[in-house]
Amino acid sequence: MCLSSVLVALLLPVTLFSQNNASYDIGYHPSVEAGVVLNSASAVASAMTSQGYCFGNGLYLGGVTGLVFGAVSSDGGRAQMIPVLAEVKYSFLDRKASPFVALRAGAMFDLSSDGFASGAGFVLRPTIGVDIRRFSVSVGVNLQSLTFTSGGAAGVSGIGGFTSWAGSGSVFFPGFNPGTSGNSGIYAGLAYYF
Repeated sequence: MCLSSVLVALLLPVTLFSQNNASYDIGYHPSVEAGVVLNSASAVASAMTSQGYCFGNGLYLGGVTGLVFGAVSSDGGRAQMIPVLAEVKYSFLDRKASPFVALRAGAMFDLSSDGFASGAGFVLRPTIGVDIRRFSVSVGVNLQSLTFTSGGAAGVSGIGGFTSWAGSGSVFFPGFNPGTSGNSGIYAGLAYYF
């Protein structure tokens, strides 16, 4: 083993776990995040930004918005939504690598021109993760309610029209079930803090 390998092995923990977690700096902290919600039938991608304030003790409060692209349905429809969420995050350690817990809650608004999703839905996303320097990796549960619509041959009157059913978040609390369609499921995300 060469001397440089030994030095790297000795200095890596000191560098990685020394102080200076961005969540412990007081002030405004923006971030960008790419994420995905996975369930047994689909993957729903998102690109979001969080804008908020760190209080210097690991606590972060902010607002989140961005774009969410729902899975393509069998009839070709795709939900395109804008989230408007509040976020609370707490990072446990003032170290460059620190575990955290976070909660996002708010509304999801449909932008689809094809009528695949209609109106607005509620979103609740508890997550756990690790801050590593200016990056953050998180996993959690995405619970979302939104009404999906789909054209059908038999409507309410039996003559024709649209059929609607509770989509992704109809299985909310209690008895959460990630479901087989829609936007409820397991969330994974990667964020960068400026």
